[in-house]
Amino acid sequence: MKKTLLLLTASIVTIKSYSQIYEESRYQLMFNYKFKEKNTISFQPEMRVQDFTKNTTITLWRLLYIRQWNDRVHSHIGADWFNNWHNYDVSGHELRTHIETGFKEKFGKWTYFNRYRLDYRNYFTNDWEYTKSVFRFRYMINWSRDLYHNEKGQKLTLYLANEVFLNIAGTKHFNIFDQNRLGGYLVYKLNSTISIRGTYWWEFRKNNNYNHQLWLQLGFSF
Repeated sequence: MKKTLLLLTASIVTIKSYSQIYEESRYQLMFNYKFKEKNTISFQPEMRVQDFTKNTTITLWRLLYIRQWNDRVHSHIGADWFNNWHNYDVSGHELRTHIETGFKEKFGKWTYFNRYRLDYRNYFTNDWEYTKSVFRFRYMINWSRDLYHNEKGQKLTLYLANEVFLNIAGTKHFNIFDQNRLGGYLVYKLNSTISIRGTYWWEFRKNNNYNHQLWLQLGFSF
């Protein structure tokens, strides 16, 4: 446990030392309510900020229904409302819906996970006039393994991931390649109710644009 705490402390110090490199930070709460064993409703408010404390670029509200079919397969559907304030990529607000399915397999101490998602993105101007929409396909692959766990249910898990975003149909600003994210995250489960997640992404966009992202998420399960 002492080694785990030292690792987390060193990571925080490193992040603070190089905080100027991050162009976007995301702060998210996740409230998960599980019912009938395999069903979960999740409410996820989120704020996106330029670097750590500069202009708020986006605030959003997300609602998900998640179905865990078995130990290997899950599906979910969701809806998001985005308020774009100082977003470098989009003007106006966005209503987004998506469907997703994921599959995982065990390989020794590692878990291999594939996720497929289809987004429908509907944009509005500040005058509430419909301007454009996009269908986007997203594929994520990641590997994970537990770094620490104990009999009290506390657990630290490392994830290494890559996600590709492809636009497949759109009325305006249509480009097939949208972006690619490469990075990793640590999830620390304190108990059956509370978890903390820290994520770093290197995000590459079209026209050789890229940015660095740091996500901090706090989850509550009921």
